[in-house]
Amino acid sequence: MTWGEIGSIVGSLSAAGSFLIWLYKKLVQEPDQKIREKTAEDLLQADQEQRMHMEKVLLPISDQIQRLNENLEESRLDRIRIHERLDHHKEEIVGLDKRFTKIEHHVFEGGDKL
Repeated sequence: MTWGEIGSIVGSLSAAGSFLIWLYKKLVQEPDQKIREKTAEDLLQADQEQRMHMEKVLLPISDQIQRLNENLEESRLDRIRIHERLDHHKEEIVGLDKRFTKIEHHVFEGGDKL
């Protein structure tokens, strides 16, 4: 085999290799790239839709939680005021009980002073 024939074979193999690489890119790489891009776009769109859905769901829930916290604080303050009034009434009852006891003592035992 001469150098010319070897060069011809190498050139033919290079051309065949180049064609196979081009064919691989067209049949495998480019469709895969398109599929990856489409999948990425679909994932981004699904993520955006899910985020919007979560905002629609969570915003009313957040508002309700805020209102519940406000109501809880109002209830706590009401409870404090009620206990203050109860303490005041308890003191009045104790005072009235002492006065009633003195009156009973005066009436039943005939004491002079009230």
